[in-house]
Amino acid sequence: VGTYIFSQLMPLRTPGNMQGFVGCFRGAELSPFFKEQVANMVASGMAIKIEIEPLPAESIVTLVKGLGLENAETLVPGLARYTGGNPLFILETLKYLIETDSLKQGLPSRLAPQGKVATLIGRRLQRLSPSALNVARVAAVAVTNFTLELAAFVLERSGLELAEAHAELEQSQILRANAFSHDLVFEAVLANIPVAVKQLLHARTANYLEKLKNVNPAVLAQHYIEAGDELKAAEYWVQASVRSELSSLLKEGREF
Repeated sequence: VGTYIFSQLMPLRTPGNMQGFVGCFRGAELSPFFKEQVANMVASGMAIKIEIEPLPAESIVTLVKGLGLENAETLVPGLARYTGGNPLFILETLKYLIETDSLKQGLPSRLAPQGKVATLIGRRLQRLSPSALNVARVAAVAVTNFTLELAAFVLERSGLELAEAHAELEQSQILRANAFSHDLVFEAVLANIPVAVKQLLHARTANYLEKLKNVNPAVLAQHYIEAGDELKAAEYWVQASVRSELSSLLKEGREF
């Protein structure tokens, strides 16, 4: 149907025909057939391809103010972190917070994807290869400690294989370098890891980090708690406490 309609619209800018139109798509979701069609139209001069970048902070302020929300500026850092500047994700997140009457309390430190956002991110994750999905899971568990070397150890795979999986994650806008593109993707990946798999990933991540120098023992303790090894976690909580007290961080020491 699309091909037929397209043929009836060409050439554009002729008497009685369309002057032009705008088509929108996500790069990672376009079929090979339509990728070829777009490339041919651009090459022949029939179309111009415009890459839309995420909204910068000042544009997020404009968007939020346009909704008539008070204290728009205070919401921007959290929205940018959650959504990566994606306008749809921004609007859906605000919609959820307004509907649940929780916006007045400000943005929470953690927020799972809601509504259309959850569906869209879920589709994006479903299209990943098993190798790429496992790398994303390791990244969600390791957070700031994530590297391809850590993933290779945790998943017992070669670095070359995981480098290709990492490239797939970047192309799918799941990761940017070694971090998630935004918090909503991180939350979606983390929430969909089966419990048994998550425990194993935490245990393997802790095993890897133990081999490194100057790793915060509190980080290791938290990984072992998540892995279900409370005895091992207790050892590192004690080490974290001693380390904090030696640095005169008495409150942290008591908490550990």
